Amino acid sequence: MNRQGGASIFRLDVCPPSRAAPFARLRYLSAHENPQRETREKASHENIRPKPDTDQYPFSHALQTARLAMAMGAMLGIDKQGLVEMGTGCMLHDIGMLRLDRNVLNCEQPLNQIQRLEITKHPAITFDSVHRMFGLSMGSRMVAYQMHERLDGSGYPRGRMAAQIHPWAKIAMIADSLIAMTSPRPHRPAMLPYDAMVELLAMTRNGKLDLEAIKGLLRAVSLFPLGSFVELSDGRIGKVIGANGEHFTRPIVEISPEDFESEAEVMNLVSNEWLTIVRAVAGPPAPGLGSA
Repeated sequence: MNRQGGASIFRLDVCPPSRAAPFARLRYLSAHENPQRETREKASHENIRPKPDTDQYPFSHALQTARLAMAMGAMLGIDKQGLVEMGTGCMLHDIGMLRLDRNVLNCEQPLNQIQRLEITKHPAITFDSVHRMFGLSMGSRMVAYQMHERLDGSGYPRGRMAAQIHPWAKIAMIADSLIAMTSPRPHRPAMLPYDAMVELLAMTRNGKLDLEAIKGLLRAVSLFPLGSFVELSDGRIGKVIGANGEHFTRPIVEISPEDFESEAEVMNLVSNEWLTIVRAVAGPPAPGLGSA
């Protein structure tokens, strides 16, 4: 795996997709009765097809963002068709990245002002790629285009305010941010999922993110996201394997056994009120060494 393509340490435990999967949807949406336009669209798709071993990041990121956004949307009562359209927008939102300077995307130092400006170009490139697609809903297009906006006008590409941002984009921007924060990049390591959640809550308090959308995130993955590790008040380390609705700080955890002969223990922290989470940790203890 190259350094750019590092997987998020917050994930929903799925098998890696085919890298061509997002483009199956593109090819389907572009097919129509005009053979000349179909040929042009096919050539365009070839230009943005991911190259072997260099473009894993945009597509693995897009898949995880789509799945998380759809989980959040389900918690917020969005119907099945809406979830599909929102997920489609998430899958398409970073295709503009493939036309940016690869040296910027692979930069191992914090980005300077010019490089950050280069990054902000990609939503417009994405929108230009998708706005002519036959059969793609306006909701999907707006999610792909407005993913990086913020409610206070500090986002890009247009600096839109809350009332100008599509409701699904308000959900998708949170999913995108969490996956990005918990994924390593060439210029920085991944954040712990809990630390990323705390930062997202701070952004919500500061008016950048939507309060209802952040509630959907908490209901879907809890304050301690699925797949992350926590230290309990009895000193044991557990892996978060389930959320508990409105009980954001009391998820379901799996306790690693202290030896190879024992079975893992599943603890629902809502039912076991005597146990609390002390802190988030980077990973499980080494097998056979017990708790710290």
